[in-house]
Amino acid sequence: MKKRKGFRFTRISYFWNWHLKVKITQQLYILLFSIIVLIAGSGWFTFYQMDSIKGSIAEINDANRVEDQYGVVSDRMMNTALSLLNLIEEFDIQKKYSVDENLANFNANLEELKPMFEKLDSQYPQEEASNTFISHINALVPANDLLLKSSGKVGHGMSSKEINLVRKDVLYAYTYIIGSTNKLMDVKFNEISKERLSEQAATLNLANIVTRVNSLLLIIIPLTMILNFIRIIRGGLKVVFSRIQSYKSQDFTYEYATNRKDEFGMIDITLSEMGSVLRDTISSTIDVSQQVLLATKQMDLKIEDNKLASEQVKNNLKISKTKLSSQNDETASISAVTEQVSASSQQIAASSDYINNNMETMRRSSHEGKQRMGEIQEMIDTILDEFQGLLRVMETMSTRFSNVVQRLSGIDEITSQTNLLSLNASIEAARAGEHGLGFAVVSDEIRKLSGQTEDLSKDIQFVLKDIRNGMQDSSNSLQSFSVLLGKTKDITERSSETFDKIESNSENLGSQINEITVAIGEIAAGMTNVVSSVELLINTSTDVNVSMDHVETIANEQYTLSDELSHTAVTLHGASDRLLEKTSIFKV
Repeated sequence: MKKRKGFRFTRISYFWNWHLKVKITQQLYILLFSIIVLIAGSGWFTFYQMDSIKGSIAEINDANRVEDQYGVVSDRMMNTALSLLNLIEEFDIQKKYSVDENLANFNANLEELKPMFEKLDSQYPQEEASNTFISHINALVPANDLLLKSSGKVGHGMSSKEINLVRKDVLYAYTYIIGSTNKLMDVKFNEISKERLSEQAATLNLANIVTRVNSLLLIIIPLTMILNFIRIIRGGLKVVFSRIQSYKSQDFTYEYATNRKDEFGMIDITLSEMGSVLRDTISSTIDVSQQVLLATKQMDLKIEDNKLASEQVKNNLKISKTKLSSQNDETASISAVTEQVSASSQQIAASSDYINNNMETMRRSSHEGKQRMGEIQEMIDTILDEFQGLLRVMETMSTRFSNVVQRLSGIDEITSQTNLLSLNASIEAARAGEHGLGFAVVSDEIRKLSGQTEDLSKDIQFVLKDIRNGMQDSSNSLQSFSVLLGKTKDITERSSETFDKIESNSENLGSQINEITVAIGEIAAGMTNVVSSVELLINTSTDVNVSMDHVETIANEQYTLSDELSHTAVTLHGASDRLLEKTSIFKV
C-alpha cells in the first residue's frame, strides 16, 4: 500500500511540474484537441451504430421481399390445389389446361427462390438441417409432383373411388405439405424479424449509453481542465502580486524562487530582475547621500576654520607685519581645503550622474515590463478569437442536427402514408374475400413494420435531442471560460497600468536627482570661486608689505566669501537630508 501511495504521489508531482513548465496557451490547445477528439470519436461511433441499424433494416427488407415472393408462389400453389379440387367435382377442359400450366411452372418458380433462401440460411444458420429454409422449399417439390400426378388422373368418367383417391392426394398436398410448410415459413420469418429487431434495440441501447457517457465526458473533462486553469492562473497571479505588493510597500528584499516556466513565471523573473536593479540603485543613492552629508559636515568645519582664520588675519593686521608668514600658512591651508571640497563636489556630481543612469535603466525596465504585459494581452485576445471560432462550429453542428430532425420528420410522413396505403390494401383484401387473405396478411405486416419504423424514428429524434442538449451545455461552458479569459485580460491591463506608474515614479525620481546634480554643480562653481579667492589672497599676501590697507580689504573679502560658502554648505546639507529621507523608506 505504501508503494502504491508513493507511486501515486510521484505521478501527481510529475504532472504538477509538467503543467508548470507548459505555457497556458499550449495547455489551452491541448484542451481544445481533447474536446475535438472526444466529439469526433462520439460522432464516429454514432455513425457506425446508424450504419449497423441501416444494414439490419436492409436485411429485414430483403427477408420481407423473399417472404413476399414465397407468399406469391405459395398462394398460387394453394389456389391451384383448390382449383384442382373443383375440377374433380366439375370437370372443365379449359380450367384443366390452366391448372396443368400452373403446376408445370411451380418447379421453375421454386428453383428461382432457392438462391434467396440459401442466402437466408447462410445469414441465419440453424443447428438442425431439417429446419432450414432450403429444406422447407424442397418439401414443396414433392407436393407439386403429387398435384401434377393427381391432375393427370382428373378427367371425364371418373369413378367415385378414383375421385376419392385423387381428392385425398390433393388434400394431403394442400393441407399437410403446403399448409405446414407455410406455417413453418411464417415462424422462421417471424424469428428473423424478432432477431433483427432485438439486435436493433441492443444497438440503440448501446448508442444511448455511449452518447450519455460522451455527454458526461464532454462536461467533466472541460470543467476539470478549466478549474485547473483557474487554479494555475490564480497561483501565477498570487506570485506576481506578492512581488508587486512588496515593491509597492518599498520592500525590495522580497525573494521567492518560483519554478514556473509559463507566462507568469516569465513575469515574475522580469519583476525580480527589475527589483534587483532598483535595489542596487537605491543602495547606491543612499551611500552617495551619506557621503555627501559627511562631506558637507567636513565643509562646515573647514568654513568655520576659514572664518576664524579671517578674523585672525584682520586682528593680526593691526598688531604687526610679523604675523604675515603665519597668515600665508593659513591661506595655503584654506586653499588645500577648498581644493579638497571642489574635488568632493566633482565626485558627488559623478555619483549623481551614475544614479541618474540607474534611474533611466529602471524606467526602461518598467517600459519593457509594460510591453510584456501588452504581449500577454495580445495572446489572450488570440485565445478569445479561437474560442469564438469554436462556438461558431458548435452552432453549425446544432444547425446540422436540426436538419437531421427535419429529415426524420419526412420519414414520419412517409410512415403515415405507408399506414394509409396498408389500410387501403386491407380494405381491398377484405373485399376480395378468400382470394385476398394472403394480401391482407402482407398489408398487416406492412402496417406493423410502418409502426415499428415510426417508433424507431421517434427514438432517434429523442437521442438527437439529448446530443443537441449536450452540445448546448458544452457551448455554455466554453462561453463561461471566454468570460474568465476576459477577466484575465482586465487584470493584465491593470498590471500594465501599474508598470506605467512605476515608470512615472522613476521619471520623478530622476528629475529629483537631476535637481541634486544642478545643486552640486552650483556648489562646485562656488568652490571654484573660493579657490580663485584663495589664490587672490595668497597673491595679495605676498604684496602685503606694499600696502597693509590693501591686505585688510582682501581679508574682508575672504570673510564674505566664507559666509557664502557656509550658505552653500547649508544648502548641500539640506539636499542630502532630503535625499536620505526619500530613500530611507525603501527596504533594501
